[in-house]
Amino acid sequence: MLKFKSIGIEDFHLIDKYFSIHKLCENGPRFCDYAPGTVKMWHKEYKMEYAIEGDVMYLRASYEEEAGTSYLMPVGRLDSDSLKPLCEYIETVTEATLSVMPEDMRGEVARLFGVSEDRIFADRDWADYIYLKEEFCFPSGKKHHNYKYNLNKFEKEHPDYRIEPLGRNNVGEAIEFYSAYCKDNPETSSVDDAEYRATVPVILDPELYSMCGAVLIVDGRIVGLTLGEVYKDTVIVHTEKALKEMAGAYQTLARGFQLMMPESVKYINREEDMGLLGLRRSKLSYSPLRLDMKYTLYLK
Repeated sequence: MLKFKSIGIEDFHLIDKYFSIHKLCENGPRFCDYAPGTVKMWHKEYKMEYAIEGDVMYLRASYEEEAGTSYLMPVGRLDSDSLKPLCEYIETVTEATLSVMPEDMRGEVARLFGVSEDRIFADRDWADYIYLKEEFCFPSGKKHHNYKYNLNKFEKEHPDYRIEPLGRNNVGEAIEFYSAYCKDNPETSSVDDAEYRATVPVILDPELYSMCGAVLIVDGRIVGLTLGEVYKDTVIVHTEKALKEMAGAYQTLARGFQLMMPESVKYINREEDMGLLGLRRSKLSYSPLRLDMKYTLYLK
């Protein structure tokens, strides 16, 4: 039987180890949930725990208290043999979900749990937006008209702007910017809420959390901040904040951050829109390559 324990900073090396051999995102969906930085960043807020059996790591989290515990697909090796211990464990639990499942695993999961596939479904609000990095960095054609317009507008109005990597020389100002942004925009990221508590430690020590970051600077002050991680051939953007009143700041920051990424990166994951209309419009405006749907099985 699997034995779960809480994730602490002392366990980060194990997170790195098992994600280094993880195969889920190589030929299929590139879920933001299956990356070491995601687990490290959210381990406290989601009360994440892990169990290890052989060459497989199992993860569980409490995303919403009323929804019970969510179990993720096995990390390291994903097949029938790695799913069986998880299936046996979940059968001892009164209420749980098997979450963030790729579509091509629905049949096998349904067979193991003895349920019909129609009980395994996806929620559009939690689909990940996937983009081609080359197209994102060098937009062309009519579908990118608004994106290019905002980039050009920002550059025209702020010709001396610059984008710098997040580092020791600007981390203090970056924290000040992020805190002020959260206070001014409580509808999306209020101070002391989960996102704020999860993000501040990453800004202070990005490397510990498998992250890198960048700041957008205009007239000597930070007007934008972004954090992300490179995992295999994908960069996952975890945090992106910029002054809303500064037209084109978001687009300039987003593109500038991607231009800093290594050539090995082919895809960008800008995560979910959570059903927020404004966020959905923004993510669609960059013309995604596709949406990666995450399937869930609710178990009683």
